[in-house]
Amino acid sequence: MIETKRPADRPRQESQSDSPTRGVSVRSLVIAGILIPANAYWVAMTETVWYAGFPTTISLFYNVVAILVALTLLNAVARRVAPQAALSHAELMVIYVVLCLGSTMVSHDMLQVLVPIMTYCYEYARPENEWATLFLDYVPRWLTVDGTIPEFLGGGFSEGSVSMMWEGGSSVYRPGIWRAWVVPAGMWTLFLTLLYASTLGLNAIFRRRWIEAERLTFPIIQLPLELARPKTWLVKEKLFWVFLVLVFAIDILNGLHIYYPQVPQIPLTATATPAFDIGSKIIDHPWNAVAPLTLGVYPVALGLCLLLPTELAFSCWFFFFVFKLMRVMVNAWGVLQPEGPPYIEEQSFAAYVALAAFSAYAARSYLSGVWKAIWGQPGGLDDSREPLRYRTAAILMVGGFLACVVFGWRAGMSLGYSLAFFLIYMVLTLAVSRIRAEMGLPAHDLHHAGPGVMLERIIGTVNISPQGRTATELFSWFNRAYRAHPAPHQIEGFKLAERTGMNPRPLAWVMLVAIPIGAVAAFWALLHFMYSKGVAAQFFEPKVPAIFGSEPWNRLTAAIQNPKTENPSSSVAIGFGFVITIALMLLKVRIPWWPIHPAGYAVSSSWAMGYLWMPMLIAWAAKSLVTRYGGNKAFRSVVPVAFGLILGDMAGGCFWSVYQLIQKATLAPYCIWGK
Repeated sequence: MIETKRPADRPRQESQSDSPTRGVSVRSLVIAGILIPANAYWVAMTETVWYAGFPTTISLFYNVVAILVALTLLNAVARRVAPQAALSHAELMVIYVVLCLGSTMVSHDMLQVLVPIMTYCYEYARPENEWATLFLDYVPRWLTVDGTIPEFLGGGFSEGSVSMMWEGGSSVYRPGIWRAWVVPAGMWTLFLTLLYASTLGLNAIFRRRWIEAERLTFPIIQLPLELARPKTWLVKEKLFWVFLVLVFAIDILNGLHIYYPQVPQIPLTATATPAFDIGSKIIDHPWNAVAPLTLGVYPVALGLCLLLPTELAFSCWFFFFVFKLMRVMVNAWGVLQPEGPPYIEEQSFAAYVALAAFSAYAARSYLSGVWKAIWGQPGGLDDSREPLRYRTAAILMVGGFLACVVFGWRAGMSLGYSLAFFLIYMVLTLAVSRIRAEMGLPAHDLHHAGPGVMLERIIGTVNISPQGRTATELFSWFNRAYRAHPAPHQIEGFKLAERTGMNPRPLAWVMLVAIPIGAVAAFWALLHFMYSKGVAAQFFEPKVPAIFGSEPWNRLTAAIQNPKTENPSSSVAIGFGFVITIALMLLKVRIPWWPIHPAGYAVSSSWAMGYLWMPMLIAWAAKSLVTRYGGNKAFRSVVPVAFGLILGDMAGGCFWSVYQLIQKATLAPYCIWGK
């Protein structure tokens, strides 16, 4: 975020050649197009049916890395047998980016949440919950599935399109079912395309500033970039292979323990036996407020944490305990509440907003040049080598944003409320993209602190119409958490183009088209399993799609039956968090040795940090000791260790996923967050 002496509009010589590498080709697009539905099938089976693995709950998707490794190995063979048929490094990266964006659509934080929401309110409406009288009249039928078949597909009503999704034993390919889904699934696909066209324009505007001027490091892409590189140095690095084999062996052993309890295990995670849950052992008031507090290593998370800047790893675990201390203090005062003091969600939300605001402020001179280029004024930046002309990027950003505002308004929000809702979302998007580009956090979830939740806490549900509250909950799915947000993958795609010397312009349009294709594939894969197996029948416990489906409608019921007024304390907490973040950022900018990064304040209250704090602590301690006593040479050895930890854990997850698929096993032996 600090201004650099290097002009923002000067292209990097090593990446912007007169003859850029061709990454977007017919064959790379054909391969990506074939793999998108197969990838969606894998993720849907793993995360929804088996409730295991969870590759999309961490920044580096192991399902995509696994496919990239397989393609790289096949490509190595092709390079020897038929060199002209081998894919280039850039082409492999195009496939990687497309599959990442496709994975976001079918992810645990996107359509896995939306699809059950679309039928749950009809399937589980009962006289006792009074949903029919409370809000069903406000639910837009063009965004949900109640069994109505549109006239242009023959009209009529299909009761099975709702009930069979939960009971199973049916098929989405039955005419009465897929016809009922065409309009709502199509409208949501259109919405996703508009929304992420807007974020693509935003990222295209900030690309040069972050990649060329500030030279942010983009830690998340380093492993896939190196894996696909011809003659990569990794294959000759002993530390990489040692840690890869070690972690893979541990995953195999622990998986066997799940199937055969007599096989010993190496308990690395909080959910292993014995469970390392410190919080459950602390029962005395007020210290019991620290729960949950678990111990776990999580190799893939530890590897990603080793790639973090040392100061960020320290800041994350430091603020994790600061928030725990806040909970203990307010518990001692007797005012600890789930949505009240110490208002941790509000503080984190404010920190994200402040990070976005500071990033935009630090780039003010650069953005001035962009503004002039958009309007053709003298002094504007040259955008001839940008992924999108700045005017095109602005049209995508503003046009997509306004279209989403209209979308929300048509769904039931007031125009002003919809404008505020999506404006907040775009601000959070900027913050998430910035955090990923600069720091490469393993997860950035911000659970239940999106625009809908914050607006309701600030202005009160009593000041929002029933239609507005209904629409807010209907739009809650892509704001439930931001672990699989597509925008960071878009800016990482631009960085991969720069690192491989690829022309970024065709890649920008490919990333835009990947969203609707990924959404269609995600709808297909999820509905395939939900109708054949039944969410309430053959899905593994805790049948989490049923939980996803119930959450917004239960919240809506509570909001209508017990409306709340505006909460000044929430607004104060947001203001407090904003000021603290700006102060921390100024200290970071003005004092070079300042050890606390404000991003730690933003991300450390999240669900994921409950698992990540210990890997953060280990990574910080290890890198600090290595740097102090081993110097730069020893510090460079951290990278192959990190890559070995990540790839070894991912290899273990892929092995058990494939084994479970082939054997049709009823136990899921692997999960990133522990089994």
